[in-house]
Amino acid sequence: MNGSYTLSHGTTLNSTATYQCQVGFQLANGMSNLICDENSQWIGSQPECDIIECGQPSDVKNGSFILSSGTQYGSIATASCVAGYEIQETANIMCGDNGNWNGSLSDCAPVDCKSAQNIEHGKVSSTGTIFGHTATYNCIPGFLLVGPNLLTCNASSEWEPYVPSCKGM
Repeated sequence: MNGSYTLSHGTTLNSTATYQCQVGFQLANGMSNLICDENSQWIGSQPECDIIECGQPSDVKNGSFILSSGTQYGSIATASCVAGYEIQETANIMCGDNGNWNGSLSDCAPVDCKSAQNIEHGKVSSTGTIFGHTATYNCIPGFLLVGPNLLTCNASSEWEPYVPSCKGM
């Protein structure tokens, strides 16, 4: 049933029974009133309340969402990002009693490795600091690079494989 009646004049002739759904439910057949006739019978279809549906949330850029229990009232959608990306703002939204998702899932943004570490007697240049970008290391004349000259910002927001060093020749 998921609702309740309010009677205008008890159960007498021409009395109206107004049906109201509980929070999170809506009238399924659109009829909310029944009228008592001269035969003490209620005229009209028995009102029914169905749980509110919100439908699918909008897509999450560079990620997806996981639904706690479908797309009905009270369900929660949680954003999940692909490797190398993270949620910047809201990770959860809830299906509300108005049939809309309350809030909006933020898109997933690339992780940030921050600036690549400087090395003594050398220089570093990078294409950027976010996931997938690279940093190139070189030594000044008279020094030899020990380690990799190219590092990549990985999904864990770390430069890999490791920071090289410059050793005197």
